[in-house]
Amino acid sequence: MFHKFAISVLVLGLAGPAVANDDFARTVGVDPGKYTTSELVQIMLSDDKDTEMKMIEVRRQKARDAAAILSTASSTN
Repeated sequence: MFHKFAISVLVLGLAGPAVANDDFARTVGVDPGKYTTSELVQIMLSDDKDTEMKMIEVRRQKARDAAAILSTASSTN
């Protein structure tokens, strides 16, 4: 019985921040689950939300490109 209770508490504890982040996203006016909490704060504090969302996408793409280059370089060694 305690085992099931402990697992339930663990699952709810992990789900809590995700739900809070989704609520925060709705408050900021963006799709839930698309941005990290840090990115949501950047969007919220920005004077131009659309431009900030585009800049976040550009930074993400640059990070993906860099990761792909590193992945390719490490697999050839």
